This record gives sequence, C-alpha cells and structure tokens, in this order.
Amino acid sequence: MKQVHRELLIGNEGVARRNLAKEAEMEALKASLAEQHALMRAERSKFEELLQAHQNESVRFAPDYIISRLRTSIHESEELSESIAQSFLEGKTGPDDFLKQYRETRKVYHMRAAKLERVAGDPGVLAPS
Repeated sequence: MKQVHRELLIGNEGVARRNLAKEAEMEALKASLAEQHALMRAERSKFEELLQAHQNESVRFAPDYIISRLRTSIHESEELSESIAQSFLEGKTGPDDFLKQYRETRKVYHMRAAKLERVAGDPGVLAPS
C-alpha cells in the first residue's frame, strides 16, 4: 500500500510539474484571448453603429416614406402655385412673370401628382428589383 501511495505521489508530482511548466503559456494565451475579446467588442460596437446608420438611411427609400414625401411635395407645389396666382391678382407680379412661374410650378405639381398616381396604382414600382 505504501508503494502504491508513493507511486501516486510521484505521479501527482510529475503532473504538477508539467502544469507549472505550462503556466507561462497559459498566461500568454489568456492575455491573447482578452486582447481578442476587446477587439471583438470594439468591432461589434462599430458594426452596430454602421448598422444603425444604414437603417436610418434606408428609411428614406422605404415606399411609405417616398409616398409621404411625394404627397407633401404635391401639397407644397399647390400652395406655391396659389401664392403665385394670388400675387398676380394683387398686381405684385406682371403677366409674363406670372405665366412663366405659374406654368413651371404647375408642371412640377402635375409631374409629382402623376408619379404619386403611378406609385399608388402599382406599389411594386418601388419594390427593389
């Protein structure tokens, strides 16, 4: 029994020496792992920022947003053409300037209205190809 105990003691001592010999390598690997983990956190943070920026920018290309902006632009063109007409009626604008401004404004209005009608009639027009 003493012999078995002594053999186990010698075996344990050998294992302990091998473990101690690898301690420096383990510490270096731990430091490397910590460095890689910090790098991964920084890259993930950068990725999340870029992803958020992408999502914020892609909203501008969403069909609902485009239709909303188109409706707003149509309304603004309508108000501008009414303002030009009112200015003419009040004598603030001459006939030549009135015609030039009013035609251009109405042309923009009708182009936007036609685009809205096309998009509203076929929502697939705005779908990505």
